[in-house]
Amino acid sequence: MTDWKVPDNAPRASAESVCALLDAYRSADLRHAAELLPLLDRNDPDETRIAVHDMRLGDDVRRIWRTRTKLREMRPPPPQVPGLDDDLRALADTLAAAADQPMRLWTVALPSGIGYQVFELVDDHIASVVKIVDQRVVTPDRDWRAGR
Repeated sequence: MTDWKVPDNAPRASAESVCALLDAYRSADLRHAAELLPLLDRNDPDETRIAVHDMRLGDDVRRIWRTRTKLREMRPPPPQVPGLDDDLRALADTLAAAADQPMRLWTVALPSGIGYQVFELVDDHIASVVKIVDQRVVTPDRDWRAGR
């Protein structure tokens, strides 16, 4: 059994949906593909937690990620994901250029707290990947349950 640093109760994505994601984007030029695709291929519950959430791309989602990108750039990047600013800028640009449409947010979490978020634009068949680190790992002494 793997020692997960961060608890997560999100339901796992089905094996079929993970295979569909791989089939759709295996040959695409995805950021972090060399790290991400093998994790998706294995889909091992001891190695990763893969979840998917259906959403809708609209102005609210674009605004959230534009704001997060600007705020993120005001601080040094976390050492665990030095390319985070580039990932967020690429995501914000992708979302800004796309029309409103259904989207899926895939989260691939690792026991270390490092992970990937895949923003899949369903109509455009485009995916943008952001490598992330769970803040509970970056600042483990903070009491996250208290919101402080």
